[in-house]
Amino acid sequence: GACWLEGGCVRDCLSGVVPWEVDMASTLPPQRLLELFPRALDTGSQYGTVTVRHGGVSVECTALRTDANYTDGRRPDQVNFGSSLREDLARRDFTINAMAVNVRARKLFDPYGGTRDVRGGRRRSASERMGFAQCEHTGFW
Repeated sequence: GACWLEGGCVRDCLSGVVPWEVDMASTLPPQRLLELFPRALDTGSQYGTVTVRHGGVSVECTALRTDANYTDGRRPDQVNFGSSLREDLARRDFTINAMAVNVRARKLFDPYGGTRDVRGGRRRSASERMGFAQCEHTGFW
């Protein structure tokens, strides 16, 4: 399976900040990750997430997914595991968090213009293409 660094750690690196946490996305379903990494913790496999532990480092790894409705405002009511990195990134709040890096290929995947927004100090909804308004940088990062 393939995996990518994703979200805030990519944003932080582009901003010149050392990330305080690293999240990964994978084409592998959570049960397969738990099989491959016996020390991994099931920290939310129903949402696609396991915490892989290796050499004193813990990394949350989440299967590529789409989701629907957040009745409690935090966790999706329905999760569908998938294989599209673009669809997975579309779930993100802001374009600056909707980027991924394939470490092996040393390639950035930025379908929603997050790099431009990091450099321009802007925060835009990753869903802006559907008509959401732009928010200007407020010093959040």
